[in-house]
Amino acid sequence: MQSHHAVGLLFTLVFSLGLAFPVIGFFHLAAWSQSIDPAGLFTTLNAVQDTQITVAAKNIQVPNLNQVIALAAGIETTAAQQARLTAPSRRVKALQRVTPTQGNAAAASLPGDPHKVVDLRDTPLKMVVGEQMQAEINSDPAAAQIQWLLAWLADGPTAPVLGDEFTIRADGATALVAQTWTLVPLVFAENLPRGRYRVVGFRAQSTNLVAARLVLVGCSGMGS
Repeated sequence: MQSHHAVGLLFTLVFSLGLAFPVIGFFHLAAWSQSIDPAGLFTTLNAVQDTQITVAAKNIQVPNLNQVIALAAGIETTAAQQARLTAPSRRVKALQRVTPTQGNAAAASLPGDPHKVVDLRDTPLKMVVGEQMQAEINSDPAAAQIQWLLAWLADGPTAPVLGDEFTIRADGATALVAQTWTLVPLVFAENLPRGRYRVVGFRAQSTNLVAARLVLVGCSGMGS
């Protein structure tokens, strides 16, 4: 979701010798991002436009993949910062806080290495299909900065995948656009043998990159 001309990806794959994989789940990554100065008040971020799920201004409609398995946020750090995921179903108890967050002072917030992520894979947040989610942040930069929140959506808790695991590199050379999902065709460094594969790990690298996701052929974009 930032501007650059090259993307490098490392995939960790599991190879199956012609055997069918068990159905373990589908995933999607939803995002909110905006250049903003909340001035020390909770403020709702704009949702990043998405061709696979319904987005309207600051709202993202919860799809059939209605369980949140991870959250992350990048918030400007000049003053104490906060981030939370809001939705009608979350207000029954408490709004979901995102902590720890990552960010910079007086600069756009970028992920650290390692990425600070709220891991909910074993105990997902169950949302209501069709309700509207929003991302709210509280920070007080001297000037507007790009700040963001990510939500990984799935159809249930994740499960271990067994098989012959290995890592391969792929590259793309499409110019990215700030705060926008950009489709980048990939070229693998080596040709894969014929067979069935499942992606079980994924690392993306590009200048000022905030987030990346995979769009798999035949999965209607729900392989993030």
